[in-house]
Amino acid sequence: SEPNEAPVSEDAIRQLENQVVSLRQEYDRVLARTRDSAQRQAGNRELTSAAQAQFDVVLRDLRELEAQVEQAKKALVARNESADKRRKVDQVIKLEVKAQQLEAKLDAMRLHPRLTYIVQPGSTKKPILLELSSSSMGIGRPGVDQPAIWLLSANATQRQQVFLDWISLRDPAQDYVVILLKPSAFGQVYDSLLEKIRAQRFDVGTELVEEKMQVLAPSQVF
Repeated sequence: SEPNEAPVSEDAIRQLENQVVSLRQEYDRVLARTRDSAQRQAGNRELTSAAQAQFDVVLRDLRELEAQVEQAKKALVARNESADKRRKVDQVIKLEVKAQQLEAKLDAMRLHPRLTYIVQPGSTKKPILLELSSSSMGIGRPGVDQPAIWLLSANATQRQQVFLDWISLRDPAQDYVVILLKPSAFGQVYDSLLEKIRAQRFDVGTELVEEKMQVLAPSQVF
């Protein structure tokens, strides 16, 4: 089997380049020394065959080392390009996952449309949202990440009492109630609850919403 290639790094390339410099210096010293010797012996600058052979060996080693340096540099560039491509692929994958999550969220919103309640600026009181249908009651605040409270008891009277107990702990001077009324709660359910909320001295407003429309997040269920 072929030996494993040594890992290419900038330090390894610098070491190879230092070896090239050393070989070049050795080549220059051998060349100068041999030419001086040839001049003394033959009276010219021609090199002897033995000296030429020595130069050929040094020159060959020098060229091989220079080739190794270039090869190592190319390998380092290729490795860096590969790492950069991997980083870009990872970024694309993360963006695709995020896009899929957003698409799933949009699909959920299409299946369960939600209405956004906007508080009038300058209001001195904070609204308590009461999403009301014939089968459920949701309690929450607009623009707050805290999960809404959903009352799903089969008994409408029990749901009303839980809400009235909850609201009795609030201050009518600081809070008011907005009933988000769905068609299924028209009539006795709405009229009875409205009267009891007003009996606790809370200001009450009513917004009509479609039966399938959702304002409060389906979070905490009781």
